[in-house]
Amino acid sequence: MTAPMHHIADATVEQLPAAAAIIGGAFANLDIASWLMPGEPPTTRADILTRQLGLIVNHAFLHGRVQIEQQLAGVAVWLPGGHGHHIPDIDGYQQLRDRISGVHRDRFAQLDNLMAASYPTAEHWHLALLAVVPSRHRDGIGTTLVKAGHYFTAGASTFLQASSRASRDLYLRHGYHDIYHPLLPDATTPHIAMYPMWRQSTGGE
Repeated sequence: MTAPMHHIADATVEQLPAAAAIIGGAFANLDIASWLMPGEPPTTRADILTRQLGLIVNHAFLHGRVQIEQQLAGVAVWLPGGHGHHIPDIDGYQQLRDRISGVHRDRFAQLDNLMAASYPTAEHWHLALLAVVPSRHRDGIGTTLVKAGHYFTAGASTFLQASSRASRDLYLRHGYHDIYHPLLPDATTPHIAMYPMWRQSTGGE
């Protein structure tokens, strides 16, 4: 059987809300989302994450790259990072994040701080977010998005923080390796972790 073709392109400004909703909907099902927002139903987690991560999507549209699968089944968000890249911070991000996350603000801040501590200083492209609509998992969309990103970042190193063991396995297959111990927001739940990973790229795929 011929593998399906997935068409990846840079998102338009009109597609940014859809991109944020794809990410929020996909991430709402992760263990880390349940930890961030204990007791909240998936629909509430998706709404909060769509608005919070939408700040990063919009920022990457201006200062990095947002790539979207043209049937709106997946999205990848890239930002330049490390020494040599001088992009502004998201204006008022902490206040906006706290307002969006509400009673969960402390856990959102804790996770942000934990992740920031593992950012490498070497120049790189940061795959800040990658998500696929849950009903389209195992269709190869995640792999296609990763390869599309490696194409435009050819010659540069890339960094990410995998949000689950399953996503870590995907990135291992694409040349990434662990560069830091797993990030545990709560030592009592060691299965809930983020995995900082690095890939040295010397050419397109």
